[in-house]
Amino acid sequence: MSAPDTEDGLGHAQQAASRALAAGACLVAVADGTPLTRRLVCEAARLEQGAVTLLVEDGPEDSFEDRARTAVLSGRTDLVGRRQ
Repeated sequence: MSAPDTEDGLGHAQQAASRALAAGACLVAVADGTPLTRRLVCEAARLEQGAVTLLVEDGPEDSFEDRARTAVLSGRTDLVGRRQ
């Protein structure tokens, strides 16, 4: 799913994740948007819905490992992927 470009769209994104999970999805993968909105959507799906989440990152490769480790260890997501 796509994260919103602003925090104003978080409710809609969270509802979309809830609908997908109710329909049987086993993973919520979140891409697009901003780094903040991607993390907030992942975090809400994990904490409110009990979902397994995949945060799809973009940005420089040299800091990917640190950003991925921080996202997982802080409980914001379960998995992190990188968009090529």
